Amino acid sequence: MTEQDQLRRAIAALEAQRTDLGESIIDMALAPLRQRLSVLERLEGRGAQERKLVSVLFVDVVNSTELSQGLEPEVILEIMDGALQRLAVPVREYGGRVTRFMGDGFLAIFGLPTGREDDARQAVHAGLQILEAGQAYAEEVERRHGIHCFDVRVGISTGPVATGGFSEAEDTVMGLAVNLGARLEEAAPPGGLLISHNTYEQVRGAFEVEALAPIVVEGFADPVPAYLVMCALPCPTYRSVAADAEPEQIPATSEPASQVTESLSKQNLRGLELPITAYGKGADVFEPVAQPQKARLTVEADHDELR
Repeated sequence: MTEQDQLRRAIAALEAQRTDLGESIIDMALAPLRQRLSVLERLEGRGAQERKLVSVLFVDVVNSTELSQGLEPEVILEIMDGALQRLAVPVREYGGRVTRFMGDGFLAIFGLPTGREDDARQAVHAGLQILEAGQAYAEEVERRHGIHCFDVRVGISTGPVATGGFSEAEDTVMGLAVNLGARLEEAAPPGGLLISHNTYEQVRGAFEVEALAPIVVEGFADPVPAYLVMCALPCPTYRSVAADAEPEQIPATSEPASQVTESLSKQNLRGLELPITAYGKGADVFEPVAQPQKARLTVEADHDELR
């Protein structure tokens, strides 16, 4: 009989005595038993592994060793601790999770414990915000400590990983995507954000990027593509397209869909087909779809609704 089984039997026996011994006495006796059982069950499940598709984000303070030259240990700790606290904020704001701090940087995962369709996009948004936070913090470091070379860089990779294990439980992630993310961060220029090809495929059109020459990465047989993210692009806008009209003949509009619907209804445009895709959760603005025939709205002549 395992220790867990013994604890469960003891808990059951005490529960049966509630009427005779009273609630308070039983609760006091059960508390340490339940606590111990919880610890053992948690340890027992630490080896459980899962395969997940995630986006891995690495952040690093550039040349942190040189940055620390001539500074007292307390000052170094203050600078790095403050940096990591601020740089981690965008990760949380965009739905990611910091799983490991590493002295002058950290690893964050987007897609744990539950994956979302836009994990890669949220990771890149967070990466850009991290760079902005790094610039703001650099100004503060220069003002307070006279240091002029503080900067950060970010690397993001998307792909399947194995999660779980003994060392960091559910925060453990292993896979080529993790290795590639770390190498992209190392190859990124100061103040820059590099993403992998898989990440680029998932965020194409949402950001302005510059394709760089493939980089040599340890563990990969061939050089891998890398993309430097410049900025986020404006949200796509609503565009109506008639069945027999060329797309460029129809002007785009950023009006909410409800206003466009009302306008079209007043014009009594019978049979106007509108290829659309909703952008964002609960969005009121729409964007073009890749295959319009799969998603069309039709304006009827005598109705003010779209169907």
